[in-house]
Amino acid sequence: MANNLDRNLGNNLRSDEQGEAALRHQFLVWQCLLRQYAIRNDEGRPPQGGRAAYKLSHESRQWQGPIVVLPNKADASVITTQFRFAAKKTHDPRLRRETALKHLAEAYYQQADSFTDQLTALFALHSPTVQAMIEVGGLTLRFAQANQQYDIPCAVRLCQTNEPLYQFTYWHNYLFNATLPGEVDVVCFSPDWMQAKFTQLPTD
Repeated sequence: MANNLDRNLGNNLRSDEQGEAALRHQFLVWQCLLRQYAIRNDEGRPPQGGRAAYKLSHESRQWQGPIVVLPNKADASVITTQFRFAAKKTHDPRLRRETALKHLAEAYYQQADSFTDQLTALFALHSPTVQAMIEVGGLTLRFAQANQQYDIPCAVRLCQTNEPLYQFTYWHNYLFNATLPGEVDVVCFSPDWMQAKFTQLPTD
């Protein structure tokens, strides 16, 4: 898969040559490619590059995690409504997963420009991990797969249950996890692209 990603991204120009907007775009294109592949070839399991390691201090050398992170569209209300309807239509986990895969495999990840750079992750309610993140107020996420690595400092906040980011993250996860409880925490990560770093890793 590494070679395919390299070709699709034009061998990845370095972030210091491209600037913040280009790095943001490059990251979102990469995320969409990874997730398209996972939807079509791995039954929607989170790709390696969608599971971020994290550290709460910029000075720390200890990475924790990983945590499963989702990119979010600027307007995800339509697919959120579809996901909620599909989840309530059947109690069969297999049918729920098939519905999610069908919606996501069509055109969902084809336009990287339709996504914001707001990233979300779902945690158990009152998770100590979430409490630590909120207390610190920020962290660095590390995404890595194939020959690409992104270290992205982010501000952290807890989403309210009525927010679109919360609703999409909850119902997306619910279709893939039949045991998801009714109450969870959803955390939003807001990247600081000025401090973000892209590294092109050596290939085997």
